[in-house]
Amino acid sequence: MSFVRQPFGRLVLVCVLLIIWAAVAPQTAAAPQSSQPSITLIPADPLEWESPADSNSPAVWQQDGASRELMLFTSVAGQPTRHVGISIAHLRERQDVTFDPAPREGAWMEAVLQDEGGTLYGYYHNEITTEACEGSGKTLPRIGAARSRDGGLSWEDLGAILAAPPDAYDCGTANYYFVGGLGDFTVLLNDEHTEAYIYYSSYVRDAEHQGVAGARLPWAGRGEPGGKPLLMQMKHYLMILRSNVEMQLALKKNLQETKNAVRPILLEKYHDWDSQELIDGNIERAYREYSAKKAN
Repeated sequence: MSFVRQPFGRLVLVCVLLIIWAAVAPQTAAAPQSSQPSITLIPADPLEWESPADSNSPAVWQQDGASRELMLFTSVAGQPTRHVGISIAHLRERQDVTFDPAPREGAWMEAVLQDEGGTLYGYYHNEITTEACEGSGKTLPRIGAARSRDGGLSWEDLGAILAAPPDAYDCGTANYYFVGGLGDFTVLLNDEHTEAYIYYSSYVRDAEHQGVAGARLPWAGRGEPGGKPLLMQMKHYLMILRSNVEMQLALKKNLQETKNAVRPILLEKYHDWDSQELIDGNIERAYREYSAKKAN
């Protein structure tokens, strides 16, 4: 089950943030070549598209011979739609896009990047209903990637590229939509076209790991991000290692006691990993790092 979120809700948040920035920005005369960012709010007439949207609506220019067209993608209820036109205010075509295979429980296209050959890479928010919180109807979002070679009409699903640890949910959360997970994001390519930066919202159970977070994706490896599940597993491993070591520190346990407590947890969860003998070394490094931070 997927909820239809209130359209344009994020627009209100963005406007509020812009107003706050304008209020706190230094009130000094702007230098001709200042490197400081600045924001100006100006009146504008609303733009309305034929399709509603309850996520980001990414746009990208595509060159087709002598013509240049804008591709805009809106998403609602897990279905992206492509709009084509000469500008954001003049979109003449509208068509629902297709996926092969279709992401489970829908996709909200949050960001689209284009490579030098014209291939589009889309990054989508994907909401998976959790069986752990029976009857809640809430979901665990994750972030996936897809590729299009026909201007965004059809997409090849490349799989999930970012997901929260499977046990980092809270059935009692006050969040109306999610019990955990990662999503509601944007993706930006750096000037050198070497790395893509993903800025996402984290809804996991522990407050320490909630909020806005960032991840970096090598642009050269964009074609098969779904083929790198080990990176996600390592992230989950480090989060579990840290939380358990910090728990032992809070209990004032020494290094050996911490190893004895944390080792069985990691061995049980990652019993099929190679180099099990390195676990003690990982625990020791984490213990020394976090105990030093605690002392400071």
